Amino acid sequence: MSSTVIWIPYRGDGGWRDLNFEVAHRQAASLGFPVWVHDSGDQPFSIARTWNELGERDGWDRAILWGADFVLVDPSSVHAALAVDHHWVFAFDRVSTLNAPATRIVHRHGPREFPPSNLPFGGIRVITRGMWETVGGYDSRFLGWGHEDRAHVHCVEMLCGPRLRVPGHMLNLWHPKRRQLPSAAYFARQEKNLGLLREYQAITDPDDLRRFLAARA
Repeated sequence: MSSTVIWIPYRGDGGWRDLNFEVAHRQAASLGFPVWVHDSGDQPFSIARTWNELGERDGWDRAILWGADFVLVDPSSVHAALAVDHHWVFAFDRVSTLNAPATRIVHRHGPREFPPSNLPFGGIRVITRGMWETVGGYDSRFLGWGHEDRAHVHCVEMLCGPRLRVPGHMLNLWHPKRRQLPSAAYFARQEKNLGLLREYQAITDPDDLRRFLAARA
C-alpha cells in the first residue's frame, strides 16, 4: 500500500517565517496526509541536509515537498499532482512572488489570486521514493540556503527525466532576506555553494553523473 507524506523543512525566526509557516502548515495538514516538519540543526540552517534527513525516514513511498513559505490558492492541485503517475510532478503552473503587504493579506485572510511572476526552480511538488533514491536526495555539502535546488534539478532531469506540472497557483510568501537579518551567516556559504553547483552543471553525461553521485555518497 502506497504511503504519502508531506515534508516541511522549517526553522522559526520569531517573526515573518513563523507567520508564513502557520499558513503553510495549516493548508498542508488540511490535505489529510502526515506532515513531517524537520530542522537538521545545522548552523547555518541547511535546507539540503534537512530534506535528506526527512528522506531517510521509513514509511513513505511518495512525498509532497512543501516549503515553509509556500501556499496554494487551491490546494486541490496537490491531489491532481498525486493522480499523475510520474516521478516528479509540480502542483502548480503559475506562481506569485508576494511582497510584504500582499503576504500580510494572506496571513489575515488566507490565500487568494495575485498577479503571476516567474516560476521558481522549486515549489510544492510530489516525488517518488524511486526518484529520490536514484539521485541520492540532495547534496548535503550545500550549507545555508542557495543553489541546492538547482543541483538537484540537474540530477533529476538527467537521470530520471523532466518534471511535469498540473494546473495550480502557488504563492511564494515574502520574508526578510537573510542578508538583512542578524543571521547573515546564512549567506556565508554562497560562494562555495555556487562553486559546487558549477561542478554539477559541468557534468553532461548520465554515466559520469552516476559516478559523481556514487563518489559523493
